[in-house]
Amino acid sequence: MLPEGRTDWRTITALNAVSILSQVGQFGIGFVVLPLWVSQHGLNATQLGVFASAEWLGMLIGLAVAPRLNTLIGNRSVIAVGLLGAILAFGLMASTAWPLWVPAGALIGLGMGLRWIGLEPWLYRIAPSDARGRLVGFHETLIGIAPHPGAGLDQVGRHHRFRPVCAGCCLHRCGIDPAAAHAARARRVERALSRLQPGPCPCP
Repeated sequence: MLPEGRTDWRTITALNAVSILSQVGQFGIGFVVLPLWVSQHGLNATQLGVFASAEWLGMLIGLAVAPRLNTLIGNRSVIAVGLLGAILAFGLMASTAWPLWVPAGALIGLGMGLRWIGLEPWLYRIAPSDARGRLVGFHETLIGIAPHPGAGLDQVGRHHRFRPVCAGCCLHRCGIDPAAAHAARARRVERALSRLQPGPCPCP
């Protein structure tokens, strides 16, 4: 917790980093590249539609339950669950085949919904009021270009069979780093503040 009137730019920077990396992984890879990848592995039009629908259904569920989870376990934990769920989903995509790709797609969408609602209200709440509009515009622009680097990363190691799922896992793993660093800093601040709390008065 910062003193009144001070802006927590470290948290704002960490949340933006998490959002950008996970948006490239969850949307740029998960929603844009993965449907093309699964179509190259023998899925017909009906199966491809089921997979894509599972992703959007998972995101809808995540968007619906995330506000309640924010209240129960906190924004930071909701973001972590969303990132870890997406990593699990990409691992499932790499190690299984149809029809298990359907729950994996739903888990990618669920993770995106949780991360989205866990992160953005927190970010906008701590942004300075005089710069909130610019910050929101900057943040939304960054996540809006996610499909482009996602498609570009798919071409890195393009001869590898599982390149999209590997790229997705790596991006989410990188997204966990700023989140973990922020959580560690928050714990240090809380411990420091707790030591500053006045103890019980020895007077009768």
